[in-house]
Amino acid sequence: MIQELTESIDHLRDEAQADRKAARQSADPATREQLFTRAKEKFESAKRRLERGLRNVRRDQEKHSSDACAVLERLSQTYGSLGGTLRDFALTKVDQERRKILAEARSQYEQGNTYEDERRKHCGALDTYNMLQVLVVELLGNSALVKDHEFETKLQGVRKELERQVNAGRNDSWALADLALVNFLLGSSADHALADIEQRNVHASFYEATHTVIKNLLGEGLGSGGDLGKHLEEFQRLLKRKGGLT
Repeated sequence: MIQELTESIDHLRDEAQADRKAARQSADPATREQLFTRAKEKFESAKRRLERGLRNVRRDQEKHSSDACAVLERLSQTYGSLGGTLRDFALTKVDQERRKILAEARSQYEQGNTYEDERRKHCGALDTYNMLQVLVVELLGNSALVKDHEFETKLQGVRKELERQVNAGRNDSWALADLALVNFLLGSSADHALADIEQRNVHASFYEATHTVIKNLLGEGLGSGGDLGKHLEEFQRLLKRKGGLT
């Protein structure tokens, strides 16, 4: 039953991601909106099916059985993908409408992080995607938060969890890229943010992964016209030089 569910969900998610990618590439506003809406509906359908599947699994098995953890993994990923889709969609809007859709994206990331946290605590998962994206989407709505004490405390919590996972053996380039970004947002210079990670003898793909993260944030308007934007651009140039990127 679980294999059938996960395979069908994976197929539906692939379709939704294809729609999301096509929406980002479309130059026609009406087509773009239609594709984003279709992707959103598919991710929402996947969410409903997974949550129903999780209830069924837990009716017959332990709360955090291997099957339950498999469903939880796809649940957290699906909420994260929906959050990302809404975030992409928000960038095609302005002012109040943009803020409204960013708030919807944040809500999806928050629920995704709830499932993600359950996986971290009970399934041995090494994953922080939704946990960090909740804060990133907040920054996209208000870049001044980077100097806010409460927001800084939240970032420190993400850094603590990332460091725990890296020390537990997680060494994928995206985790290290996220750690470099968090260190940077917490006030480290670009040089220091990289140096802390480079001591781990990282793979060359770390620079590309981190560059992609920074490039996307700049493309989404983070820090536009302000000091944060300038510092992100400096970070991007440093990554290009150190990673030999074009």
